[in-house]
Amino acid sequence: MTPYPPAPSYGPPPMPTSLKAVRIILIIRAVLAVIVYGIAFLGIAAIGALGAGDPELQAQAQAEMGMGLGVIVAALILGLAITAFEIYVITQMGKGGTRAQTLLRIVAGIALVNGAIGYFTDSSNPFLGIVLVIIVIVFVEGVPAKEWFAQTNPGYVPPQPPYGGPQHPALGQIPGQYPPAPGQGPGYPPAPGQGPGYPTVPGQYPPAPGQGPGY
Repeated sequence: MTPYPPAPSYGPPPMPTSLKAVRIILIIRAVLAVIVYGIAFLGIAAIGALGAGDPELQAQAQAEMGMGLGVIVAALILGLAITAFEIYVITQMGKGGTRAQTLLRIVAGIALVNGAIGYFTDSSNPFLGIVLVIIVIVFVEGVPAKEWFAQTNPGYVPPQPPYGGPQHPALGQIPGQYPPAPGQGPGYPPAPGQGPGYPTVPGQYPPAPGQGPGY
């Protein structure tokens, strides 16, 4: 059994649990957004088809929505673009590094601004969405997430323990190793078959097997 510890793994470290939770939250947000925007586009298409032959009906629908169809379509396209960006960030999270960290901060900032605007302008009061965004920010800025982003950054060099430390013991410092014979430097292991105190003359080479002393 070797006294040395096993060689360290040089693969990328696993993603911390906090960032896995962030990825799940972003996936749920993206899926819900795609569903909502898809239904909204279908509704606008239906209104446009019905109102093509009846301008009065189309004007009534726009009055109930409080804005024109062009404004609604532009808002939906902007929302889809933001959702597409969030999906892109989700695909980049597994690579780690400071780039993924920056992308997550941008997504969290955009989501927080949208949530604040919706909180003051929308009657649905999207309080839950704001809370989820705050949770995402806390997880992304946590210590485990920052350490993982740093360790997965290209060019990262892990700190090396000094020689003779607990991970790389120097010769002569391994528990159970024979002590050096007189004349041998500190940490130099004796040859197999040499007992404590051999050789008797400091600095003398030990004889080969079968040779008498002083040969």
